[in-house]
Amino acid sequence: ATAIIVVKNLSDRETDVVAGKNTMAVRFGEKFSRFEYTFLVVGSYVLLAPLSSILIDDTDSGGGAALWLFLPLLSLPVAWKELKAVGFGGKDG
Repeated sequence: ATAIIVVKNLSDRETDVVAGKNTMAVRFGEKFSRFEYTFLVVGSYVLLAPLSSILIDDTDSGGGAALWLFLPLLSLPVAWKELKAVGFGGKDG
């Protein structure tokens, strides 16, 4: 959800400057906002592995619950497309 806010702030940064809004995209610039977006999106997928390993080690659940944590990986193709456009490209949201 935070990545969505970052993209919105990135796309609105020029009008926010005129309006006097002090968003992170205005304060730290476009390059920082693109890095922040990349960090948030990649981080959400990277954290699945350690989180699932904690649940797999949990003997009470039998480890089956941890497999459900990998369902977000199905969204990876869509996330990759947006990451290339916003994080690495010139698209503003």
